[in-house]
Amino acid sequence: MSVRRYFAIVIHHLLGKRWIGAVGVALILSQCVTSYDPKITENAQKLVVDGTITNQPGPYKIRLQYSYPYTNQTSVNTIGGATVVMSDDQGMTEKLTDRGQGLYETSVTGIRGIVGRKYHITIKTPDGKTYASNPELLKPVAEFGTFYTEYQETNSAKLRGQFAMYVDVKDPSTPNDFYRWKWAHYEEINYCLQTVTTTPGGVIATRNKCCEPCWKIEACNGCIILANDRLTNGQTITRVPIGKIPFDGVSNYFILFEQYSLTQEAYQFWKGVDSQINNSGGIFDLPAATVVGNVNCTSHPEEQVLGYFGASSVVYKSMYIPRNTTASLPYNSDYFNWIDLTSCYRCQESPYRTQKAPLGW
Repeated sequence: MSVRRYFAIVIHHLLGKRWIGAVGVALILSQCVTSYDPKITENAQKLVVDGTITNQPGPYKIRLQYSYPYTNQTSVNTIGGATVVMSDDQGMTEKLTDRGQGLYETSVTGIRGIVGRKYHITIKTPDGKTYASNPELLKPVAEFGTFYTEYQETNSAKLRGQFAMYVDVKDPSTPNDFYRWKWAHYEEINYCLQTVTTTPGGVIATRNKCCEPCWKIEACNGCIILANDRLTNGQTITRVPIGKIPFDGVSNYFILFEQYSLTQEAYQFWKGVDSQINNSGGIFDLPAATVVGNVNCTSHPEEQVLGYFGASSVVYKSMYIPRNTTASLPYNSDYFNWIDLTSCYRCQESPYRTQKAPLGW
């Protein structure tokens, strides 16, 4: 609904007069609504930092890139050639290795995340600017709690239903505990390349088998799942919504869950990010604003830095979720008669595929 239409309805109901016509409303709106013509200009790019050290063995990863200005015309914004150092409050430091594409990693035998210690990073970019994060305490995390699903019908023409996932967590007696969850679905695949070609004679659908064992990864990208014990300290935090899985088959659905501890500062940061990306776009939504992280530019204090460097304990929970618990049957989603080729295709490591069997498979 447009802003003009909204105010027209409000005026109609407030005055309670049926005789208010389109001309009268237009006259009122023309006097109280000023058209807005934003003048978008080039904004200075900002450093974006994303990384976490955990109590699990490394390597730990830090990603560096620049934000896109409004009028940016390039797709390359990662930062190479920077110096990144990770340190704790006991004097342990390690310089990270530049892996390319803005990714920096510690070694397997280097610095280690330990509960109770504080960690921070320093960065020097190729242009000579220096940055540092605030010290971040690595807090313990509760054990992964009770998991359950609830089946929900959908109105989609392609998906009959879905399973909503929930978790109950027994919170420890310590106050100010904050949580975040991530998850990813893994599925072993036999075909690493599928091609559908439309020809004058019809559709040709071909498949190449994988040359080695291969798993498809479907991560819950962009999901920010949070909870805190403000009202439930020492009790059970119930029905935390973790996400939804599709009812597109009756086979068990494998998921690897990650449950993280957060500091209050990290929780507030991710809460702010979640509010920004999940605004519905209504007129009563909060206006967009930059979410302040914990990294500062020490050489140019006036420069704004985006992102967050965190320290978290993490526990993993893998499980096969049954999808044959409902009387319904999923819709058939395979529309092609595939032709299997004799040649194989490599399973290429990426955020979407891996040759490594997931934990608990």
